Amino acid sequence: MYSLVGLNSNNTKTRSHKLRWEKRLPKYDPQSETTTDRRDKWDKLSKYRCAKLVASYPRRLEAVIAAKGASTKY
Repeated sequence: MYSLVGLNSNNTKTRSHKLRWEKRLPKYDPQSETTTDRRDKWDKLSKYRCAKLVASYPRRLEAVIAAKGASTKY
């Protein structure tokens, strides 16, 4: 039988771990990047890579549907 104290301490550990992890991650600020910066990033993607992603989309979508939304290898 589980004790409530054990569950609460577990949740506290998880929450404190999450808070520490969030401090490490930079916050996304949409104003930090200009439109030009975003376009430059898109321009750096190769056409081959984009074509490959578009071509594999139906296969990846079928895998997600078959897994009923659960995780897949993609």
